[in-house]
Amino acid sequence: MAEPEWSSVLMEAEKHLMTAGKMRLLLWRTSLTAAVTTPGFLDANAGELSSMALRTLPVYSDADSRRGVARLLRLALANDTFLKTFAGALVRKEAGVVGRHEAAVMLRWTCLVLSRLELPGAKKAVDRLAKVAATCLDGILGSGARRWRLLTSHLARLLAAKPGLFDACLAVAKAGGQPGMARALLDFAAGKPDVMEGARADLLAMYCDRVLGVKGPPRPGDSGAYRGLLQTLSHEEFKSTVLPTATRCMRRNPEGAVPAVAALLADVGLDMSRHAGELMDVVMQFLRHTKEAVRRGAVEVARALARGASDVDAVEGMMRALREVLEGRAEGGKVKNTAERGALVAAVAALCAAPGKGKGVAFLAEETVDFVCRYYEGE
Repeated sequence: MAEPEWSSVLMEAEKHLMTAGKMRLLLWRTSLTAAVTTPGFLDANAGELSSMALRTLPVYSDADSRRGVARLLRLALANDTFLKTFAGALVRKEAGVVGRHEAAVMLRWTCLVLSRLELPGAKKAVDRLAKVAATCLDGILGSGARRWRLLTSHLARLLAAKPGLFDACLAVAKAGGQPGMARALLDFAAGKPDVMEGARADLLAMYCDRVLGVKGPPRPGDSGAYRGLLQTLSHEEFKSTVLPTATRCMRRNPEGAVPAVAALLADVGLDMSRHAGELMDVVMQFLRHTKEAVRRGAVEVARALARGASDVDAVEGMMRALREVLEGRAEGGKVKNTAERGALVAAVAALCAAPGKGKGVAFLAEETVDFVCRYYEGE
C-alpha cells in the first residue's frame, strides 16, 4: 500500500466505524489490517488509529466486532510508536470508563499493552497502566464468579509471566485502595504461599483501612473483594489487627463499620468462639442505637457471631448479656423504647443461628424459649 492511499483507507474506516454488520467486520479484518502491516503506516497514523479504537468502546457490544479490534491491536502494538501512543491514550481514558462493558474491554486492551512492556525499564508506563487496570477491575467487580475469572484471566497470565508486575499492581492497589485489584491479586496468590505471605500484611492493612475504616455506608462488593484473605486469617491476625480495628471503627463510624463487620464475620474462616464475648460487648451498644440501619447491622453481627461459634458456652455468654440488658440489669440501664427492645429481641432470635446439636444446645434453646415467653408475658 502506497502512502497516498493511507488517507483513503482512514476515510473509509471513519465512514464505516460506527456502522453495524459485515462492513464493520471487514473494516477491522481486511482494510485496516492490511494498513497496519504496511511499513510507515503506524508511525504516521498512530494517534488516529488509537482514537478510532477507543471510540468503539461504548458502541461495539458484539463479540465478533470486539475480537476484530483486539486482533488489530495485537498486530499494531508490535510497533513502538503505536505502543507508546495507545498506552498514553488508555491512561487518559481511565477516568472516563463507564459501565461494566467498557471496563472489561479496557482491561483486555490494557493487558495487551502490558504484555509488550518489560520491567524495570518501563516502570513508569507499567505503573500508569496498572492504575488503569485497577479502575477497570473496579468496574467489573460486580460480575459473577465465573465471569470475573474469565475477564481477569489475561491479567492472571501476565502476573505469572512478568516478574515485578505483581508488586507494581500491589503498590497501585495500596495507593488507590481499589478493591478490584485487591481481589485480582488475592485470586492470583491463592495456592501460592510465598506470594500470599509477601503481600498479606499490605492487603490486610488495605482491608482494615478501606473497608472497616471507610466513612459512610460500605460500597457493595468491597468486603467480598477480600474474601480470599479473610478466609485464611489466623486467630493471631484477627486478634491483633482485625478485632482492634473493627472495634475502633464501629465506635467512630457505626453506620459504615457495623455492616462491614457483619460482612467480615460472614466471610472469615475462623471459629469465633474465643472472640465472641469481646465483640458482643461492643455490638451491644449498637443494638440500642438511634438509627435503624445501625441496629439492623448489629443484629447481623450477632447472627454471624453465633453462626461462627462452635462453643455453646460462647453463645450462652452472648445470650446472657442480651438477657441482662432486656431485664434492665446491665450497665446501660433499662431499655428506653420499643425500637431498642425490638433490636435486642431480634438479636436473641439471631443467636439461634448457632450450629451444633446435643444436650448443651438443647438446654440453651429451651432456656432461651422460656425467657422469651416470660419476657413477652411481662410486657
